[in-house]
Amino acid sequence: MTEQQAMIVKIIGDADRHLTADEIFSCAREVMPQIAIGTVYRTLKILSDQGKIRRLPMADSPDRYDKNMHPHDHMTCNECGRFLDIDTEGVQRLIEDEAHIKVSQYELLVHGLCPECKRKHDTEDLHK
Repeated sequence: MTEQQAMIVKIIGDADRHLTADEIFSCAREVMPQIAIGTVYRTLKILSDQGKIRRLPMADSPDRYDKNMHPHDHMTCNECGRFLDIDTEGVQRLIEDEAHIKVSQYELLVHGLCPECKRKHDTEDLHK
């Protein structure tokens, strides 16, 4: 693993959220000021292709990168914008059983309220 690859894996691994390439580039420049944005993009592709990180394609915003390589899905909060991992064990089997297909891979992005925003709404509903 190159020095740049190791640094980018560490940046993603130390992050408390799913970072975009630009956010990774900003962090990388703090450690390695001479690094180019092209190097970051190429390195992210290599690491993703090698299965060391997971690229999360986003429809309306920049792709994000995930350190968690265990099977899981994601949700984005309509209220606060947080992007979270969610455990959806059994979804692949459900898709296969219902659609009578064999799934090799899928991406699920749920839109809704995160637990924190849901609690806030539930509390507001109680006071109405």
